[in-house]
Amino acid sequence: MKLTYNISAIIANNQLKSTENQLTKSTERLSSGYKINNASDAPAGLAISQKLRDQIRGLDNASQNSLDGVSVLESADGALEEINTILQRMRELTIQAQNETYTQEDRENIQVEVDSLTKEIDRLVSDTEFNEQTLLNGNLSYRAFTDSPSVKVDAYSSSVIAQDYKLTVTKAPEKAIVMNTSSTTGKVNLTSPVTAAEAGTITINGVDIEIEEGDTADEVYTKLRDGAKIADVNLFSVADSSVAALNTYTSDTTDSAGYTVTSFANGSTSLLFVSEEYGSDTHVNISSDNTALLDALGLGALATSGSISQVGMDAEVTLDTTSGFTKTATYYADGDNVTVTDRNGFEMNISVDGDTLTRMTDDSTLSADVNIEATGMGAMILQVGASQGQTIDIVLPDVSVNALGIDNLNMIGAEGLTRSLDAIDGALSKIMTARSTVGTYENRLEGTSSSIDTTSLNLEEAYSRIMDTDMAEEMTNYTKLNVISQAGTSILAQANDKPQTVLQLLS
Repeated sequence: MKLTYNISAIIANNQLKSTENQLTKSTERLSSGYKINNASDAPAGLAISQKLRDQIRGLDNASQNSLDGVSVLESADGALEEINTILQRMRELTIQAQNETYTQEDRENIQVEVDSLTKEIDRLVSDTEFNEQTLLNGNLSYRAFTDSPSVKVDAYSSSVIAQDYKLTVTKAPEKAIVMNTSSTTGKVNLTSPVTAAEAGTITINGVDIEIEEGDTADEVYTKLRDGAKIADVNLFSVADSSVAALNTYTSDTTDSAGYTVTSFANGSTSLLFVSEEYGSDTHVNISSDNTALLDALGLGALATSGSISQVGMDAEVTLDTTSGFTKTATYYADGDNVTVTDRNGFEMNISVDGDTLTRMTDDSTLSADVNIEATGMGAMILQVGASQGQTIDIVLPDVSVNALGIDNLNMIGAEGLTRSLDAIDGALSKIMTARSTVGTYENRLEGTSSSIDTTSLNLEEAYSRIMDTDMAEEMTNYTKLNVISQAGTSILAQANDKPQTVLQLLS
């Protein structure tokens, strides 16, 4: 029997400390609900669980991002639906105006309503926003840049790879133009007032204009100008028709195909007729039942059997298949609009102005080669995953009046009505394509949100298996440790009393 060291008490005390430590951890698990409360509880499990926690929180935000994207698309679709309704009304008015039971005054009233509707479309485009971001003005389309001031990329599809492309403009678009360039026979030389010999009917693209005896030269010009406008033709006066058009258009010479215009002056200016649009579908047809009238207007030298006819030209390009475009790429030109298509939904819409490139042979410093840089930027990028790169690009087209091709609708003349109906039908087709695209995006985002929620749930279950306390099991363990702790306390008390037996030997 030893007095100095009470080994029994030390052993009992160590066991009690161990039990108390385990009981403390059990109490922590039961009170927190987590199996792992400190890194020392399960280092590997803690590291895995934190990665899962980060991913779950990221997925929850990604799901909300997807739903925010749906809200954006619903805002865009609401505006597109209204634009579609407006276009349908414009088409109804165009069909109505084509009925010959209506007078020119009736058609002018229809023109007023159509003009108002086009303004409303542009207002909708500029005012449709989400969180101060304009949605339908082209700001959310892929962007591309060219090294030519005369060629620009209006839009391109998501199948177009972000890289450099190259094409050569072999022929720029042209408007239909009628003008006598002769310095001797090209001047307007009307008798003012007009004599009976010069009176007659001038027909421009099917629009009859009556030149009557007694009209002044200025009145004749006004009649021709207003009638030509109905016929989708612009009339200008040129001081010297022998001077070639400018190589580079300005804001003042775009409508006049590069020619410098001046105020009309009988005896010293020539008439210039220019179609409203570019391309092979546009024309200027002028005829008269009085050849003397054509001579007096400076047009007689151009006429054959009293008739003059000129047609515009579409742009022509050559695609460089060694730089970007593949050998299966093709293009379609409609006036100044060139659409390049290829496999797998590749589409690039290009505008070619009818200025510098049209007369590039006049200036050796002008180049017909155009380099295009497709950046792949401009779309609204939605983060729909918990990791970098898990995104969906939302591309919304420009549906402004200019982009839809309805910026110059003519409800008065037969020529303009035919062209306007085609333009409105084309705009309706673009809007339907845009709405279909928006619907596809909505379905994708809703599906993405649902998939993310399922993934998040599965990860929550995995996280729970690692982190959550099994309360029944832990309560059983807690009860066991509590009993052991009480027993250890009792045994320690008895072990501490044991040295007192030594006193019996000393007494």
